[in-house]
Amino acid sequence: MPRNPRPEYMKEWRLTHKTHLKIYNSNYHNTHREKRRTQMQAWKRNNRRRVQILNRRWNAAHPKERREHVRKYLVRHPEYKPDYQLRYNYGITLAEYNRLLKKQKGRCAICKMPPPKHWRFKRLSVDHCHTTNRNRGLLCHVCNLVVGQFKDNAKRFRAAAKYLEHHAP
Repeated sequence: MPRNPRPEYMKEWRLTHKTHLKIYNSNYHNTHREKRRTQMQAWKRNNRRRVQILNRRWNAAHPKERREHVRKYLVRHPEYKPDYQLRYNYGITLAEYNRLLKKQKGRCAICKMPPPKHWRFKRLSVDHCHTTNRNRGLLCHVCNLVVGQFKDNAKRFRAAAKYLEHHAP
């Protein structure tokens, strides 16, 4: 049921007493911080879908602020950075990445070498199909670059292998 609109005299009073209201609201929020927090958490729990829609709408309207918020959050919580990047870029969690890594014995799926420790890229990259977005496996930086340069085209790989075999010493 919608609330009754404020009478005109209340609107006028609120306009003329903005600073008083600001101080009052600030004091109220400071003294009832925990109560307000639990109320807000309960509302969010009961309205998850609405919160999700509102967050998506705000994120779409404010991309710079969203990026800045995520950047600051990841500075405060560096342990979440790999997990966030994996979920954002490839749709997998850090636990799923670690399962893949264990399945591949910590080595690249193509060259079977572990990632070099002295490189900037100390982790294996998630290889994925650019048309279906399906993850294929974990590759070292060099193999990932090669796959990207060949545009995921198996014919090009076979042609390159033939070329190398033909011109091998």
